[in-house]
Formats: sequence, C-alpha cells, structure tokens
Amino acid sequence: MKVMNKLKYKNKADLLFDSVNYILMFGVLIIVLYPLIYVISASFSDPYKVSSGEMWLLPKGFTLEGYKRLFNYNEIWLSYLNTIYYTVIGIAFNLAVTLPCAYSLSRKDFQGRGLIMLIIIITMFFSGGLIPSYININNLNLINTRLIIIIGGATSAYNIIVSRTFFSTTIPNELQEASKIDGCSNWKLFLKIV
Repeated sequence: MKVMNKLKYKNKADLLFDSVNYILMFGVLIIVLYPLIYVISASFSDPYKVSSGEMWLLPKGFTLEGYKRLFNYNEIWLSYLNTIYYTVIGIAFNLAVTLPCAYSLSRKDFQGRGLIMLIIIITMFFSGGLIPSYININNLNLINTRLIIIIGGATSAYNIIVSRTFFSTTIPNELQEASKIDGCSNWKLFLKIV
C-alpha cells in the first residue's frame, strides 16, 4: 500500500508529452541505427547486389570476399600500427608535458602562475593560424615525420586546465605540507605522492 501511495498518477498532458518523447527518441534511434546496420549488412553482401540497390537492410548474397580483400591489403596493417603508435606514444608524451605543467600551476607558491594561466587560456581561443604553423614546422624540418603528429597533440590547454583543477582541488594542502616537513622536494612530492 505504501508503494501505491508514492506513485504519482500522470494526467493526460503528461502522457501525451511522454508519448511524443518516446516517438521522437525512437525516430532518432532509427536514424542512427539504420546506417550502421546497412554498412554491416553491405560488408557481408555481394557487391553487385549492393550497387544495384537490391539490398536494403539484410545481407543479400552472403560473402566474406570484402573482408578477405581487406585483410590481404598490407596497408591496412600499417594503418593499425600507426594508430597504436600514435596513441601510445602521443598519450605518454602528452602526460609527460601536461602533468608537470598543471602541477606547478596548481601550487599557490608558484610566482607568475596567473600570467601563465592567462597565456594558456588565450591559446585556447586564438591559434597562430595554419600558415604560420606550417612555416614553423617547415623551419624545424618536421614535415612528413611521425614526430610532428605527436608534438602537435602534446600540449593541450584544456588538459592543462583540467589537470590543474584536479591537483588544486583533490590533493589537500596538509598532505603537501606534511611531505615538505618530512623533507620531500617538489619533484618527489609530484612523482611519489601526487
């Protein structure tokens, strides 16, 4: 009985609103899922039936020929290797640059942190532009190298701001002061405690 008393009965306007919401969400679901199902079905279908328009939703003329050709194509494996390389090395490089910068900017005793944060925030809104960036990369002889992709993503103003906020809000000052009393340097505090 207690549960029944807690239930809120909906009037006609609420039911109509909920019905319209469900219909709209179902429509969005169809709009999102149909292309995905179509692509997956087309990958298992006979290419001639796909190009002639015979296939709509389910595979027609089931075949794995497309996947066989795809995995025999050597460049696909190089693409996977590049993706893994850029992801692993890029994240490691990004962390190595972002975290020390964010930690030092989160310290209240760091002189000039307000000015540096202002400069970092300005770079979020105003970039140097495409042509000056290209000239800079060309002068550094980094055109057509893997390193430029890693360096380009190494510094992110957004990541620095989020990490700085994390350091300044989650690590108590008492813990930092206690580690200083115990003889911990800033680098040791950053590496061991933070």
